[in-house]
Amino acid sequence: MQATGLGDGEDALDPVVAPARDYCGRGTSGWRWLDVRGLVGDSLPSAWTGVGAAVDRVVYCTARVSGIDDPSSPTDQDAYLRALKNSGSVDHIEYGGFVRRVKTAPLVTWDAKGRPRLVTSGWPVGVINPGAKHLAGKLKDSATAGVGNHWWGTLTAAAYRAHQLPDPVGRTAKPHGW
Repeated sequence: MQATGLGDGEDALDPVVAPARDYCGRGTSGWRWLDVRGLVGDSLPSAWTGVGAAVDRVVYCTARVSGIDDPSSPTDQDAYLRALKNSGSVDHIEYGGFVRRVKTAPLVTWDAKGRPRLVTSGWPVGVINPGAKHLAGKLKDSATAGVGNHWWGTLTAAAYRAHQLPDPVGRTAKPHGW
């Protein structure tokens, strides 16, 4: 299983940090030094792990924070990204640009004439809701749709707190207040 789309963007629309703040409290410590691989791996359903499913690759997607609101943010982010990589919690860090809009795209393939064609996955899909809000209707389906064996889960404050990186990771210490 490949985990993608995890990130630490600067905006309240961030898919992981904003829900964690809702659960754990803005400004509280104990949840931001997140072990992404451990959290995702422990979120897999027993029906999958019982047949040998495991997290194969974790790609962490992020944009560099500016530090406009908090001057320590870039230094804190650098420490966290080093810790993620050095601990083995992620396999790759993908850097993108920070935007203040939501971008979506359906799963597509290209037909013989080069036109996009909407498709369903040819593999089981797991969707983890990182917060307490209801899952968007378009992210729901039947567990037996398509190839079947799909699943949905929701993270909790306890899950965020239970999956923290060691402190320090090598020579990289957790930022103060994290």
